[in-house]
Amino acid sequence: MADIFPATALKFQCYFYVGSTLTDPTAITLKVQDPAGVVTTYSGTPSVHGDLTHTATGDFCVDVTVATEGTWKWRWAATGAVTAADEGEVEVTRSEFV
Repeated sequence: MADIFPATALKFQCYFYVGSTLTDPTAITLKVQDPAGVVTTYSGTPSVHGDLTHTATGDFCVDVTVATEGTWKWRWAATGAVTAADEGEVEVTRSEFV
């Protein structure tokens, strides 16, 4: 994977399944924690997208600009018709210019 630098817009995307079928959850949240520990919550539903982009059945994404270097952590959670969670982290590399 290529280096990710501050001021980059990242697409956080998640697919939700019941068995092998893409399915819309009743409610969805994405929490993103920056390197300073500040958590931003993005939420919505399939009918009221809120902060989320609903690109297709079971497919949601959020564009987040990673402003600073360090480890950014994320967690998707879904409830209702689909109960699921996924989480991970991405490392943002120091830039000589930003």
